[in-house]
Amino acid sequence: RAYHGCTNITVDLSPYKFLGRGGEGKPDWVEVIQCPDTYRGIYQDEDTAGTQYALQVEHACDKIAAKGEKLAGFFIESGMSVAGVILPPKNYLK
Repeated sequence: RAYHGCTNITVDLSPYKFLGRGGEGKPDWVEVIQCPDTYRGIYQDEDTAGTQYALQVEHACDKIAAKGEKLAGFFIESGMSVAGVILPPKNYLK
């Protein structure tokens, strides 16, 4: 889940908002990756999940490069909280 924000630009970055009711869809300049959730997510092994989720970030960067663009930033909450707290797994942010 992404932070829903309180400014137009953070709303543009948030799937919670742009994919929700009344949202206008994902902007072309935004790539979305899965929440690195080792409890409910697709990767749950504590030793490998961080690296596996990080590969999704790498693939998103590849998609940006394929469009002839450069990455401007990577936004992540240090502790995602949606019905609990999700901390990024080991090695995810390396």
